[in-house]
Amino acid sequence: MKSMEANKRIASYRDQVNSRLRELMENDVQPESLYVPMRYVLEGDGKRVRPILLLLVNELFHGNKTHAMDVAVSLEILHNFTLVHDDIMDQDHQRRGRPTVHTKWDVGTGILSGDGLLALAYKVLTEVNTPAILRILRLFTQGILEICEGQAFDKEFESRADVEIDEYLIMIEKKTARLIAMACQMGGLVSGVSEERLSQLNQFGLDLGQAFQIQDDLLEMTSTMEVMGKSLGSDLFARKKTYVLIKARQMADQSLRNQIDDLVENNSHSEEDFEHVKRLIAETGVIEATQKTVKERIDSALAILDQFEGNVSHLKQFTLQLLQRKS
Repeated sequence: MKSMEANKRIASYRDQVNSRLRELMENDVQPESLYVPMRYVLEGDGKRVRPILLLLVNELFHGNKTHAMDVAVSLEILHNFTLVHDDIMDQDHQRRGRPTVHTKWDVGTGILSGDGLLALAYKVLTEVNTPAILRILRLFTQGILEICEGQAFDKEFESRADVEIDEYLIMIEKKTARLIAMACQMGGLVSGVSEERLSQLNQFGLDLGQAFQIQDDLLEMTSTMEVMGKSLGSDLFARKKTYVLIKARQMADQSLRNQIDDLVENNSHSEEDFEHVKRLIAETGVIEATQKTVKERIDSALAILDQFEGNVSHLKQFTLQLLQRKS
């Protein structure tokens, strides 16, 4: 019963976020070259992980629901801004089962609509009338800078073969986990929680965010484009240093490592090559090792929730849903 109730609450929050995003874009129609692509991005079938987390944290600590919704929506818009620009930099052509913005239109449109989304995120956030708004804005701005740092590390790693797991973890903490931790902290700030609770929420978000990204790396090796709704193999052949690839190279013997490296460096980037390298990577036993790492991070996050007073069942259920996701 508790899981059913939690699932209904999570679905309700997702619907509310989607409705608010539609409302924000209803009145902005000119110029079409800006607002049509922005609307296209926000109408995508996103998971809304970050705003839902924020709203669940706010619910746990009995914060203002209206303020929390506006902060949550601003964070989701920020997330979508990062995806638009990320797709341009990585030359990805699929996102959420649809053409990416720069593919559907052009690179210039992608850059401009991404900038528009960032401005919209700030516009929504600055209109929130809560005593914590200055701290929220500082956290929001620092988070954007860290996301840029994470993206820079990610791009730098493409030209290196010697990236270590510790370096990878720093990169994903900035690029992925920081935004998830921000969602948890902002939910706490809107609710007026103590500094100790904010620190715990930050760590919960970092653990959850790292699990989320490592699992994303794993799904690239085990899922399909139809299920994931985005291009697969692009990260691998772009020489992205994912957890799975770094760990597989560590676990492989020299012969297997050389075969993996040869295929990754191969310029053909064919579906046949991708399937071949997936088989070689799987031979190392890295799939099971990565699954174990994801579970350890999730268990660490859940242990933090056990320190909170009140009904954490909705947050726990959402955390477990992320562990069990297929896309």
